[in-house]
Amino acid sequence: MKKLYILFLLLSFLSCSNDDDNGNEDCDPEMNVGFFLENSSIAVSESDPVQYAIEDGEDLVFIYSFIGAQCDHIADDEYGENGIFQIDPEIDEFSYEDEELSEIKAHFKPVSAWISRVAIPIENGVISGERLNSTLYHVHIDVNVELGNDEIREISYEADFQVQTIE
Repeated sequence: MKKLYILFLLLSFLSCSNDDDNGNEDCDPEMNVGFFLENSSIAVSESDPVQYAIEDGEDLVFIYSFIGAQCDHIADDEYGENGIFQIDPEIDEFSYEDEELSEIKAHFKPVSAWISRVAIPIENGVISGERLNSTLYHVHIDVNVELGNDEIREISYEADFQVQTIE
């Protein structure tokens, strides 16, 4: 639970003000963030609605976060998305596709005051990556998340994920 709290603080900090306003003086631009945690694991609840938590463990847990533009003049415009998965720390290269994504506990969760915060299993697409060094992985996420009501969220993100240390 401590890791989940610290993760929340980290993501809150990352969503703070940025001077690059793209012409909107009271808006912070959207941003994407990717990082991973060592000695962790994903615990997925069996209850309905499905939730996940990051716990102490033996794996590497990768977190992708999208933080939407934040504008002071718009109430309740906060929106974000989290993608999460785990791999064995001994793996130098990985690629998981479609039904294999359940092996790495890949999940998606929208974050907003107006959207249900249910964790949705990611079942379509590819998540791949390679270790660049002991603290850095290059990761490519290209997945489709079925949100329900025939709505699909396409996520395509490629970046270097740096290790984050949480004490």
